[in-house]
Amino acid sequence: MPAVGYARVSTDDQAGSLPAQVSRLQAAGCSHVITDIETGRSTDRDGLLELMAMVRAGQVTELLVTRVDRLGRDAAYTDALLAQCEAHSVSVRALDGGTIETATPQGFLMARLQTGLAEMESRMLSLRLRRQFSVYRAEGRHLRRRKPFGYQGGPDHRLQPHPDHWPQALRVIEELRIQGSFSGVARWMTQWCEWTPSACNLQNWFCNPVIRGHIGHHRDRNTGKGWN
Repeated sequence: MPAVGYARVSTDDQAGSLPAQVSRLQAAGCSHVITDIETGRSTDRDGLLELMAMVRAGQVTELLVTRVDRLGRDAAYTDALLAQCEAHSVSVRALDGGTIETATPQGFLMARLQTGLAEMESRMLSLRLRRQFSVYRAEGRHLRRRKPFGYQGGPDHRLQPHPDHWPQALRVIEELRIQGSFSGVARWMTQWCEWTPSACNLQNWFCNPVIRGHIGHHRDRNTGKGWN
């Protein structure tokens, strides 16, 4: 496989920009493009793990990305990926940045600068968001765009009952009290409700503190997922 592309966006909200990355990589000569929708700080992305397995198996001769930060925003981890590519004679090229190599002292320095800048940008964004979230939390305001079923966005980032979904949500909660089964209620919802979640998603929704009137600013301690 001569050239493989890798495209990544951080969240579902950014997924609309993923096809643009894929199109650019294909136009640059990639016969196969692997994608991820995951933060660049994560080191266990499914697509990236698949890509590196192909690199180690000798199935890739050239790796293309639109920018080096698509590989990741953890400098140490991205440096290790580049070193693996170098060890398996895989050239790495960023469409917005040129060839990335670590074999020469100059190439190593440039690669380290690029990965370090990508991580710094990520850390600065995280810091700005944490500060903003602290203000929102103190004011009792909703943080994320995605609202739990039954709610809609109101003035000043506050949640309020959705005129159509709120009665449906109350009906679902009452049925859960009667049946005591997430799978049973999920099947029942397909007969009438606009929202038809799986049993697992229904359970996550039911356990969401926002449903009980709280603002879910922090993450689930068990799964690490955002409540909202």
